[in-house]
Amino acid sequence: EGTVSEKWRAHVSRVLETGQPSTFDWHMRASDGIKYFNTRVIPEYSSDGQISTLLGITRETTEHVLAQRRLMHLSMHDQVTGLYNRAFFDAEMKRLDVPRQLPLSFVIADLNGLKMVNDAFGHFQGDALLKRVAVLLRRHFRQEDVIARWGGDEFAVLLPRTSAEEVEDICERLRHALEGEETSGHAVHLSLSLGCATKAESSEDASAVLRKAEERMYRNKLLQSASARSALLSSLEGSLRETHLETEEHALRLGRLAARLGRSMGLSADQIHQLQLLARLHDIGKISISASILLKEGSLTEQEWSEVKRHPEIGYRIIQSVPDLASIAEPILSHHEWWDGSGYPRGLRGQEIPLEARILAVADAYDVMTSGRPYRAAISSCEALEEIERLSGVQFDPAVVRIFVDEIGEGRVRSSSHSSSP
Repeated sequence: EGTVSEKWRAHVSRVLETGQPSTFDWHMRASDGIKYFNTRVIPEYSSDGQISTLLGITRETTEHVLAQRRLMHLSMHDQVTGLYNRAFFDAEMKRLDVPRQLPLSFVIADLNGLKMVNDAFGHFQGDALLKRVAVLLRRHFRQEDVIARWGGDEFAVLLPRTSAEEVEDICERLRHALEGEETSGHAVHLSLSLGCATKAESSEDASAVLRKAEERMYRNKLLQSASARSALLSSLEGSLRETHLETEEHALRLGRLAARLGRSMGLSADQIHQLQLLARLHDIGKISISASILLKEGSLTEQEWSEVKRHPEIGYRIIQSVPDLASIAEPILSHHEWWDGSGYPRGLRGQEIPLEARILAVADAYDVMTSGRPYRAAISSCEALEEIERLSGVQFDPAVVRIFVDEIGEGRVRSSSHSSSP
């Protein structure tokens, strides 16, 4: 468009030729960045009708120009990831759906476990996971490819002049990169389900080919969903073990205690298995609670205590998102309910509390008291049993307490007798 001086000369000439005002935009580089301006050249006439003077009115438009650019960017891009949005993707698909861009390939990628991460850590961490996907996709696709966030947890990529073999190869490299993500030091495992398809002939419908890529993605998601959920859940567990008090040893001891109590109560093998799963995952909701609160040695403030009391509900939402574990979601939600109705989060009382939660509550209290915590010294098995009996009918189910005390008490006596025998 030429330099500013050239623009001035061109517009002055136009005004002199036409006798009409002329407007043009220009910019210049300043010490604090590029500045934008708009100039209007207006002719003034003498009494004989001839142009006597040219009046130039200039105003700075930097703020307006930048605001317009921001609006334009927002209209085309996803605000979380910075990738293109679906509207722009659809427009580009129409623009590139021409013979000279064939073969035209599509990739659909679905982020596994986004809901679980949102429930565990909040949407801020879910957004961070989406941004990791955006970085990964930018790294593996070309600059001319159109990468978009297609939906809540779905991404779409449009690859002009890319054959079916080439796009399959790209997806394979992406899968290998995802395997490397497992050991990249992030607390949350990154998992994507992928599907791809290619329009090779002009007669094919691009929208139908895109749907084929989506169908293949869903088929792959079904095949890998259980392992993806398991990997994500394991990464959440690992993070919980690393930063909080829920050690692997505590989970194992608790599982053994709960199973032992369940057998004494005549529960089925399936119910005992559920108890062991519950022992392993009952405090998974603590993943979203600050370790500084959970490890605090002094008394918690009212706000801190309110934060801690959220963990059964968070754990419930996490586990509900894993269909294979849905049966323990309700006991997880209820494992801090008290027999007398003074527990949380719902104030259930008596047999309104799931049996598994009532069993876990007794076993968990016993293990915590006898193994200790950094802020609480361990006490003897006898003292722990006495405390559990004291809270029978208040915090704990009296029937469960009776069987537990009989079982653990007898075990303690047998162990003591065995150790003193010759």
